[in-house]
Amino acid sequence: MRGMPDPSIAPEGPECEWKVRLPRADRIARTICAFANGVGGTLWVGVADDGRLVGCDDPDAVRASIERVAAHLDPPQTVQCARRRAEGVTLLEVRVPRAQGPVRVWESGGRGLVYVRDGSSTRAAGAATVRAMERSGDARVRLDETLTKLLRAIAARPSRLSEITKDVKMGQRNARRGIVTLVRAGLVQERADRRFWVTPKGHRKVQ
Repeated sequence: MRGMPDPSIAPEGPECEWKVRLPRADRIARTICAFANGVGGTLWVGVADDGRLVGCDDPDAVRASIERVAAHLDPPQTVQCARRRAEGVTLLEVRVPRAQGPVRVWESGGRGLVYVRDGSSTRAAGAATVRAMERSGDARVRLDETLTKLLRAIAARPSRLSEITKDVKMGQRNARRGIVTLVRAGLVQERADRRFWVTPKGHRKVQ
């Protein structure tokens, strides 16, 4: 039935975002930047917030706008755009590959900001997060029982260290040591409010 959610389109989250129409250039830039700074992602244009397929008007113009925005990121990004037909409407699927290093959006005033995905939201990364991204690269870690427990607890809700230790019933020293390991591996980062959150790379580990 036309206008109903399509089960083949992933729900919004660290690797997927829906837009009913093309937003302003600055918002598109932040979304593409955030996907590139994670594990990549897909932007669907023509999908409403409740998942209904409403279609994308003038996909060629939308594609040109998105490619122009991606080319002005620092460093420039290349996205893959494709038309998709579903439920009698045309959608635009925009795939953003993972970048090798932090990607920035140059905001008004000459500020270069790094954006990341936090669940289904896009937000600016703090200085500590950017430094960790620059250090971590492709650092690998074997998730033992302790690290898995910590990662799942943080994925359930961004929390401060004291809250995490209560959730997992673990001593603060051991919890801190485990979180440091997860941060170095790029699976967890710390917000400005001292709460830890799971990166898109981390979400893949707990799926």
